[in-house]
Amino acid sequence: MCGAPASLTVPDTNGTGSINVTWGASDVSGATYVLQQSSNGIDYTTVYSGTSLYKDSITMAANGTYIYRVKAIKTGYAESDYTTTNSCSVTLMCGAPSSLTVPATSTTGTIDVSWGASSASGATYVLERSNDNGENYTTVYSGTSLYKYNITMAANGTYIYRVKAIKTGYAESDYTTTNSCSVTLKCGAPISLTVPNTNSTGTIDVTWKASSVSGVTYVLERSSDNGENYTTVYSGTSLYKYNITMAANGTYIYRVKAIKTGYAESDYTTTNSCSVTLGCGAPTSLTVPATNTTGIVYVTWGSSNVSGVTYTLEQSSDDGQNYTTVYSGTSLYKNNSVPNGTYTYRVKATKTGYISSDYTYSAVSCTVTK
Repeated sequence: MCGAPASLTVPDTNGTGSINVTWGASDVSGATYVLQQSSNGIDYTTVYSGTSLYKDSITMAANGTYIYRVKAIKTGYAESDYTTTNSCSVTLMCGAPSSLTVPATSTTGTIDVSWGASSASGATYVLERSNDNGENYTTVYSGTSLYKYNITMAANGTYIYRVKAIKTGYAESDYTTTNSCSVTLKCGAPISLTVPNTNSTGTIDVTWKASSVSGVTYVLERSSDNGENYTTVYSGTSLYKYNITMAANGTYIYRVKAIKTGYAESDYTTTNSCSVTLGCGAPTSLTVPATNTTGIVYVTWGSSNVSGVTYTLEQSSDDGQNYTTVYSGTSLYKNNSVPNGTYTYRVKATKTGYISSDYTYSAVSCTVTK
């Protein structure tokens, strides 16, 4: 007859649903050991049969009290008596998430939070947040993932996060906590600012890219004294300001920032300066008749792109070798009285503080025969 195993060791309690069981050897060498488990003390099921003196990771799928017994068997021998021991009381409990990662600070009001897994597979994770130093918590996520992205915090303050694991049939885990996240909301700076390097008209268009924070107001400023002083040339929600005027020659520096109520204003975004050398645009056309029989030639021209200019109309009677001024003023036409001959015309625009435009020439000469 096989001698009974000398001992049987089972933990008194368990919260994971998995235990390791060991036993002492029979006095008969080469015996096989049969380990059985019962949840009611009446019905037993075999959980191990073999020559080892242990069985690891025995599962108990539900809460309750489990009794174990082990015997030794060998061919040609009567089986031993059972060796029993204390019962194991199982109260299944989710292991706490192994870690919780939260950024220490945020200026955007949006963060990503991640955590380590519970020891209980298939657990649901509940992430909670407090903005009153832990007095009250609200749930910001419940699910099986190990992260929650793009969590929003709409106001400045200190936010504390904690996470627990829950599972049907299990006691919920303890909370895993971590450092708090200090939020100081700040507008992200506009990511670019585009200004032309040079300009000759005194009017430019300026554009910029959006802040990372929605609903901001953009403030565009300009300096004409190498950045010593700035004045605001635009404030609004658009990403551009067209037709900005610069009334004098010089170098202009632009910068833009984003602002929003409840947020710290962004840093400035700057770019290259714009060097302005004001120049009148040439009159767009000059119209002269090819022939004339009255001696009064009606000459017209198109306007410059610069407002308030003076037009100077010049006439040559020697095929463009020499010109004389026949009109200077703001009109776009001139009735010019001339004797017989062939006349060439040209016109330019001038304005105080501006470089004179190029000449615009007539396409044809006018031959006068009275």
